[in-house]
Amino acid sequence: QEGVSAGADGIIVPGTMLSRLYRFGMYTKVIPGLRYPGECDDGKHKHAVTPESLSGRTDVEAVYGNPIMNNNDPVGALKRMLGALNG
Repeated sequence: QEGVSAGADGIIVPGTMLSRLYRFGMYTKVIPGLRYPGECDDGKHKHAVTPESLSGRTDVEAVYGNPIMNNNDPVGALKRMLGALNG
């Protein structure tokens, strides 16, 4: 709340917390840790969400780094993620 009050354009928040953030309205929410089940199990994101759970939202920015960078087919991984996010 302090960051938004101080003029921040958005917040970084686990995707699993989005339903609790209605009071932040249309502030941009940066969601780290997008994963498909079993993908990139590096233990970094305890609150990972699937891209489908964010599909169609206009108030979020998704972070999908390691599953692309650590994939044998990074272009394919990116296309799959973009397809899911765009519905």
